[in-house]
Amino acid sequence: MEIQRGMRDKLEKYMDTTKMIEVKLNIVGNAVYDFSCFGVDIDNKLSDDRYMVFYNQTKSPNGEIEYVAGNNCAVFKVMTNSIPAAIQRLVFTASIDGIGTMGEIAAHTISIGNSGNPALTANFAGTVFNNEKAIISIELYRKNEWRFSVTASGFNGGIQDLLHYYGGTSVEEAALTAPPQPETPPEPPTPPTPPPPPAPAPEQPAAPPPTFGQPDFGQPQPQFGQPQPQFGQPQPQFGQPQPRFGQPQFGGQPVPPPPMPNQGYGYGGHTRQPAPFGGQPQFGQPPYGQPVPPPPMGGQPPVNGQPPQFGGAPVPPPPQAPSNKVSLEKKLSKAPELVSLAKPIMVQLEKKNLTNTIARVGLVMDITGSMYMAYKNGVVQEIVNKILPLAVQFDDDGQLDFWYYAKTFEHRPAVDLGNYQTAVPDNWKDVMNNLGGTNNEPEVLRDVIEFYRGSSQPVYIIFITDGGMAKKGEIKKLMKQASEMPIFWQFVGVDGSNYGLLENLDELEGRYVDNAGFFAMDDFMSVSNDELYDRLLSEFPVWLNEARRLGLIR
Repeated sequence: MEIQRGMRDKLEKYMDTTKMIEVKLNIVGNAVYDFSCFGVDIDNKLSDDRYMVFYNQTKSPNGEIEYVAGNNCAVFKVMTNSIPAAIQRLVFTASIDGIGTMGEIAAHTISIGNSGNPALTANFAGTVFNNEKAIISIELYRKNEWRFSVTASGFNGGIQDLLHYYGGTSVEEAALTAPPQPETPPEPPTPPTPPPPPAPAPEQPAAPPPTFGQPDFGQPQPQFGQPQPQFGQPQPQFGQPQPRFGQPQFGGQPVPPPPMPNQGYGYGGHTRQPAPFGGQPQFGQPPYGQPVPPPPMGGQPPVNGQPPQFGGAPVPPPPQAPSNKVSLEKKLSKAPELVSLAKPIMVQLEKKNLTNTIARVGLVMDITGSMYMAYKNGVVQEIVNKILPLAVQFDDDGQLDFWYYAKTFEHRPAVDLGNYQTAVPDNWKDVMNNLGGTNNEPEVLRDVIEFYRGSSQPVYIIFITDGGMAKKGEIKKLMKQASEMPIFWQFVGVDGSNYGLLENLDELEGRYVDNAGFFAMDDFMSVSNDELYDRLLSEFPVWLNEARRLGLIR
């Protein structure tokens, strides 16, 4: 089955998850490409670096993930049933070692299936990318069962950005930040020779000489698990003798000695000869030397209700808005206390190719009784402060549509750079009491849907709640109805628990397009701006591509 960017589903629908699963990544291009698997925890961090599997660490601790190198391709053999519970997500990535960008490649092919039997394939041309030097190709993640998500987006900064994103450190950075080693203290002076004893002591037998072949005590020994020959170099065939260090290997080049152990994840400092143009054919890929057809992209409505098919005429990229926008930093100069937010926002917009996106932005804010301390401590006002710059960037009018909701709701005047400091009014306690103090999400959801009905622009709604949603059936029905409209809902959990329905949005069936995402950020005030905007903008670009492809937006 051909899968598209943004698609996600249960793995068990397409393959046997109790058996070994092979994830194959291939890139056809004229650079050298590295492939990695990051096993990350519930916080999306590489908390156990043994679960970063790549050419310099080819297996996870118990062999649940194994890396097999090829010519500008890699196969990851995965036993999902054996992955420790602490590893919540497997992120498969590709990066460029040296010059070049992903926008210059001919094709990037992904396939997933049981051994030798691909069930899912995806093919992306370089036109899908821009200046990225590292991309997240596909992810396998837990959501009651194992699922997949086709990401195909990345980082302009390359492998360094990938490592930073998942909390890792490269070899060079580890070396730069390592504490200086203390100098060896000078040996103490030799004490004076004592006078000879009255009677000569019996002569002691000499110590036996060291056994032949044993190293001197204290000399560094080869470490277990030294890195293997580098990716892209020819390997000896099975059954043939291995070359010794310093002797020529197959191809006539001497085998270099293994590097000394170091900290960090092994990226950087390695040298390899560029692989010839073109990789080995993978599942679903035309034979070597044959042209690779470009993948379908957004920007073209379905023909007779069907999306553009793989192998057909190239689908033109979605139209981009003019790039003559005034810089966000200049716009925010009207509110100097918000100017510092411009840089982290623009970093994420560039990574996700959203810098020229035009969209309306709305904020729906929970004002039920359980949110009392969030209002009293200024958390809600800080939320408004950090959401408003997104509206200033996306919306030509620079306005943030705004709702409070509890048992009933109030559609407030739009928030802008002139009035944002009073978005949480002095009488917020009265507003909380007047709106009822308990949860009734369907009422405000209906008002938001009606407010944007007929919009031809994409709409990005950020819905802040502390959980406790009771009317799950009505909420599901409204989300299904709204899936045929140009509205994306980003639910964010703040200062709460028991998010229930929101945590299972991926499983909500019957929608025309996956139109919602959720993450919890309970300690909002301690989260960095980089992380906040990265998470807020994680699923929105995926929805934009699908909405364009299906003709929901123009």
